[in-house]
Amino acid sequence: MKKISIAALFCSLMAAPAIASDLYASIKLGQVLYAYPSNGSSSTGGGYGNGTMTNDMQTGFGLLAGYEINRHFAAEMEVNNLGGFEINSRTVKGRAVAVSGVYFHRFNEKFSLGGKLGIARSTLTATMKPGYVAAFPLTANSTGMKLGFYGQFNFNPMFGIRVGWDLYPVGDKDSSRSGALLSYVGGVIKF
Repeated sequence: MKKISIAALFCSLMAAPAIASDLYASIKLGQVLYAYPSNGSSSTGGGYGNGTMTNDMQTGFGLLAGYEINRHFAAEMEVNNLGGFEINSRTVKGRAVAVSGVYFHRFNEKFSLGGKLGIARSTLTATMKPGYVAAFPLTANSTGMKLGFYGQFNFNPMFGIRVGWDLYPVGDKDSSRSGALLSYVGGVIKF
């Protein structure tokens, strides 16, 4: 039994570098646009009251970890801060976590294009501006389909830069569902 355990440990240690070589991580930094169907009209609100949505293009950032399954498919997990927007008496901030399947095509060792499809869980949290009182819950959660597209340029086998767009579901059961679009640039490191 002891010899089997030692053999299993030895095999797992030998396989670890092969698994690690397919892992990668990225830091994303960009701009988020909240796109409710009536954005900019007097009836905007997405469950946060009537009024005009303002300041709806803010800085967003995120971290992601991925694993290349083969030459064309990968799996990614990410955490994002989705900036926010303002509407009348409230300031709303967003965040999201997502798991995605990725299909990518390498044109050569330097350049690739990829598409993402996955599931995301987003949370919008509203805080009242001074002088206002909340009349209903100030947190909305949404789970739905996440879409994304990116282009990646690799400087060498270990470092690259990625430019992309990710669309996350936002809203709640009382509002029309919509999305938060993160346009980003990110650094990629492969382990």
